[in-house]
Amino acid sequence: KSAKVQLPGSVYTEDDSIKFGSKLMLLRENNGLSQQELADIVNCNTRYISEIERGILNPRLDLLIKIVKALGKNIDIVD
Repeated sequence: KSAKVQLPGSVYTEDDSIKFGSKLMLLRENNGLSQQELADIVNCNTRYISEIERGILNPRLDLLIKIVKALGKNIDIVD
C-alpha cells in the first residue's frame, strides 16, 4: 500500500512520487542528458537526481523549478 503524505488540499502518495520520477527520467533522456549532466545544470548531485527518478525523494520546490526549466518544460509536467 502506498504511503500517504497530506499536503494542503491534496493527498500525495508514494505512487505519485514514482510516476513523477519515471516521467522525469523520460524527459531527461529525451533531452539527451545524463543524470550527471542534469545534476550539473541544476547544481545538485547525481544521487539526488537518481533518488527523485526512482521515487525515493521528492524534489524541493526550488530544485523542481530548475529541473523543469533545464528540460525545457513548464510546471504542468507534474499533473
